[in-house]
Amino acid sequence: MIPPSGPVISLEKVNTYRGPVHALRDVSLSMGQGITCIVGPNGAGKTTLLKSIMGLLPVASGKISFLGQEITRLPTYLIAKLGIGYVPEDRRIYPDFTVNENILLGTWNRKINPEEIFRKVHALFPKLKELSRSLGIHLSGGEQSMLAIARTLALQPRCFLLDEPLEGLAPAVRKRLAEGISELRAQGLTTITTASDISYVPDIADTIYTIDRGEIVDRTDKNP
Repeated sequence: MIPPSGPVISLEKVNTYRGPVHALRDVSLSMGQGITCIVGPNGAGKTTLLKSIMGLLPVASGKISFLGQEITRLPTYLIAKLGIGYVPEDRRIYPDFTVNENILLGTWNRKINPEEIFRKVHALFPKLKELSRSLGIHLSGGEQSMLAIARTLALQPRCFLLDEPLEGLAPAVRKRLAEGISELRAQGLTTITTASDISYVPDIADTIYTIDRGEIVDRTDKNP
């Protein structure tokens, strides 16, 4: 995969409302290849930001671009087709489907080789190979997070949006999941992840934005 020469995702003065609440206020940021983390307390606007990028919430004003193409008002399915994958905080694992069935769920109308998908997924998260026949309802929180990322990986995105993937996990599980996210970067993929607690931000983050009350208040670059 050829790395992009400019920003992967950029926002320019984006405003989004959730009902009467002004949830994003003139948000401008630029996210390049690698791992970007958006940090802020609950209610700060992290999920709203990801949903605005994904077209799940309407943007009142401003501009969102992906690899130089404006996507501000595109429907979600077209944004996904362009190569943005979204993993929500609640993971949305199908409890009565096996791990393998969950992984292939979104690929039914795509020309893909299931064995190739499983090879990539198992290289990233070997645990999922052991659990391939387990039902979603029997998975732990960490296993569900791995599965949710794997299910999105099966769609072959160029960019991942991960909403608090490390929240509430045991330290050892959090470390393993962070390693998997780091491996996505090694494969040339871009990851944008959120966290409510700075201690959940993995050392692998290239750029960290702090959001509070819908506004970006700080940016830290690991390698400025």
